[in-house]
Amino acid sequence: MSVMSLPLEIASMVSSSAACDTRTAEEIVNFLVSQRPYAAAAISVYDPLATRYHSIASAGYDERVSGYLNSDVFDEDLAMRLYHAQGRSQVALKWAEMPFDCDFRDTYSVREYFHPAGFREGISLLLHSRDGRHTGNLHISTDDPRFPTEQMLRAEIQQLQLVLGGFTDALRRLAPMSVDSELAQGCIMTEAGDVIDLPGTRSLESTTRGSLLSQLAGLTDSAIPAAFYFRANSTWFRVQTGLVGERSRVVVAEPGSIPFSLTPRELEVIELVASGATNDEIAAKLFVSRATVAKHLENILHKLDCPNRTAVAHKALVHHLRALPSW
Repeated sequence: MSVMSLPLEIASMVSSSAACDTRTAEEIVNFLVSQRPYAAAAISVYDPLATRYHSIASAGYDERVSGYLNSDVFDEDLAMRLYHAQGRSQVALKWAEMPFDCDFRDTYSVREYFHPAGFREGISLLLHSRDGRHTGNLHISTDDPRFPTEQMLRAEIQQLQLVLGGFTDALRRLAPMSVDSELAQGCIMTEAGDVIDLPGTRSLESTTRGSLLSQLAGLTDSAIPAAFYFRANSTWFRVQTGLVGERSRVVVAEPGSIPFSLTPRELEVIELVASGATNDEIAAKLFVSRATVAKHLENILHKLDCPNRTAVAHKALVHHLRALPSW
């Protein structure tokens, strides 16, 4: 197989695959070791929610080396620190080409893991999405120091950085959340408190991000609806949210308006009606008179074309007529 055709063949494999698909990843690493004089190859995915790596395919590495490739210790290796500093502009370099004062082949990683496993040369390529996020690693090792050649490094391995960057993007698995608008804004709130932009959506505007995320952070998971309406300044958003990973939360906000021409106060009343509250209880919660609640309810029945409170509660459930609790 020609040098130029190998990246194209791998691009064809991933073009119709779901993100992080293990079967496709296995096809890729097996293809690499069968078409080139590589003794081993592996693809690791970086999970930004858990801040760790895990392999989705490996060929030729034993469990000891595979575990090390996904460890925090290896991520602090001299070469990996250099690669992280280079970011998307990383140059594909094998061990013999490392720009260090010491011989890289004398470092801890090579001495304690790669050499005992029979490897004499290798490279780890950091993968990135098109918007610049680090998504994973491609590891290649050989038992012959002549490989990979200069041509393989520049014309093949280097080209795989973007080809595989989108494929290893763990956040792409969150994109199927129902987003119908090109104006949708999204992010992920990690358990550590970091906020990561959600692929496939715009970044949350600063004012929306500050007010919405601070309110969500102040609520327990059980108190947060899966979908609700939220106002930031003068703009209303339909917000969808859910837990992902161990304790992270994805948030998607689409600008719009409250349906059925409902007012913000009527939306609050609907929320309480759906919870089973009586008019007296609603009046106490909202600090208004019972007569005011009755008037709101009359308007709600008309706007929603509902005959009674039960029908209102059902329609509220179907159309996600909810707001974040403020009481």
